[in-house]
Amino acid sequence: MARRGDLVAAAIAALPGRAFDVIDTLYVVDDDNRLIGGVPLVDLFGAPGDRWVETLANAEAARAGPHHDQEYVAAEAHPAHTLRRVM
Repeated sequence: MARRGDLVAAAIAALPGRAFDVIDTLYVVDDDNRLIGGVPLVDLFGAPGDRWVETLANAEAARAGPHHDQEYVAAEAHPAHTLRRVM
């Protein structure tokens, strides 16, 4: 996880030695720990080190909440769909 205002270089430097459940996306949060979006690691490692991580974050990522039907969310997240992750 990275915070708004973190530089790409700092976000990359913070990765080694941490435990991860998922290794393909870096999630970016604001000062209140609200999700801003996700950055695919391929985009993170390809970006200049002096760029802010939030400028790379995809704010339009798929999201699911308690009011969404779990069967629908599971079907949309299935590998046959192009959806990579539900946040």
